[in-house]
Amino acid sequence: MASTADIRQLECIIDEYQDRLFAFAFYQTGDYNVAQDIVQDVFFNLYAKPRSIDKVGLRQFLFKSVYYGCMNHRRQQQRHPVVPLTQAHHITDADENMREYLRIEEMLSILPDNQATIVRMHFADDLSFVDIAAILGLSPNTIKSRFRYAISKLRTHFKYLDFENEDVQ
Repeated sequence: MASTADIRQLECIIDEYQDRLFAFAFYQTGDYNVAQDIVQDVFFNLYAKPRSIDKVGLRQFLFKSVYYGCMNHRRQQQRHPVVPLTQAHHITDADENMREYLRIEEMLSILPDNQATIVRMHFADDLSFVDIAAILGLSPNTIKSRFRYAISKLRTHFKYLDFENEDVQ
């Protein structure tokens, strides 16, 4: 059984990280409930199996744990496919967060998965390239390079779309 001090420390960790971890999981999975479950599992595992993690390593550990939870979910989805969220036509006007998510996902759909993940992690989750590299198990230079290619591709694609829209008007 965990001590009172351990429980207080876990509560502080949850208060500090739960919103960012949830946003990260939501952008990875596109499913509100799945994102909640993944984050809850990470915190439960941290409680069930306490580890000696310093304050600096804690952030990377938590994001890496959520990332792997999302990857496991993605593998399960591939084995048991469901209707993609982008094909759902019943989204209400009140669900602005979902609309924003769909808009971002539509923009990122032109990128390979590895580049889209890095862009999401950097912008939506406000992670540094060093943190992303630690989470994905790649070098920071690889992360920077993939990010640069992704941004270049997005700029080229959306510059073309802007030019195309100006001709129509």
